[in-house]
Formats: sequence, C-alpha cells, structure tokens
Amino acid sequence: MPVLRSRLGNWELDHVHAWSERTLVMRAPEALLVRPETRVATIGSCFAEELANMMGEVGIHGSMHPGGLFYSTTAIRQELERLTGGWPERAAEPSWPVNGGFVDPFRTYDTIHPDEAALLAERAKADEAAAAVFEGANVVVVTLGLIETWRSRATGNTFRQIPHPAAFPDLAPEFHRLTVAEMVDDLERIRTVVR
Repeated sequence: MPVLRSRLGNWELDHVHAWSERTLVMRAPEALLVRPETRVATIGSCFAEELANMMGEVGIHGSMHPGGLFYSTTAIRQELERLTGGWPERAAEPSWPVNGGFVDPFRTYDTIHPDEAALLAERAKADEAAAAVFEGANVVVVTLGLIETWRSRATGNTFRQIPHPAAFPDLAPEFHRLTVAEMVDDLERIRTVVR
C-alpha cells in the first residue's frame, strides 16, 4: 500500500500520489460507467444538449429531455418528479393567454396553441416523449445552469425561464435566486427520484 509521509507521521492510503510522481495518466482504478449499450438520458442546461449531440457521434445510445432546456435545479427537480408521478402543483398552474392563443408555462413559449384543449393535447404528447427518454435509462445526466429563477406567487411553481411578456403583468412572478441549501435539497430530491 502506498505511504504518504509527512513531518507529522505516515499514512497508508489506497490511492496516493506524491507531487513528484505526477503524470498525465490517471492512476485511479477505471470504473466504466457508460458503454455503447448503456441508455443515457440528459436533462438540464445547454451542456445536456451538447452531451446528447455528442453521444450519437461516439456511438452511445442517449437522448436529451425533448422539452428543451431546464436551467435551475428546481425546474429540473419539478420535471423529474412529474415524470415519476409527483409534482401535482403543475396542474394548478393555468395556461397563459397570449396574442393568438395560449402558451404552456412549462414549455417553450414559441409554441402558441389556438386554445387550451390544443395546449393540453400537445402537453400530453410531450410528456409521453419525455417519459420514453427516461424510462429504462441506465444513466441520467443532470447538468446545471443558473441560480436565478422566476416562480409563481400563487402556486410556488418555478418556471423554466422568465415568464412570457404577455403573461408577466398579471402573473406578477417572483424573482428568486436559489440558495446553496435550496440547490442541495433539490439535488438530493433529484437523486432520490432518479434512483
């Protein structure tokens, strides 16, 4: 076993390398987490998108959440809880009327639905597509982006981005910077949901 020596004494450690022994090669035991047959699901910031794009190029079977980017730990937690049957508060959030129809508060605002029935039908299809990405995934990669969030004062839901300008005045959302404690709590809940 390698020995780390100091003026205080010696330690016997499984993995220790003296500064003088440094090399460009990692000497820790290799633990292969992803193989070509591994199903990988990603969710989060633009890094999740980049990773999903690269997986196809290197022969790994993987996909990103089809709903787009989720920048905060809270938005990611809400979506993963929804995928596993949690987050009932989502249903309490009304759709937002905008010029030409309605937008989903938790999807891209670029898609305007002519009525709420069309919005809910599209949401159901998108939810099925997201479930297909995560069902049976062997590895889930969560990439983090921002600490700045916008949330509903009425429901407490956190939106993926600043609410649509047409909905913003009536909604009067709260700007909130996530604390370290809130992000740690979100990450612990995310780990529980994924497991």
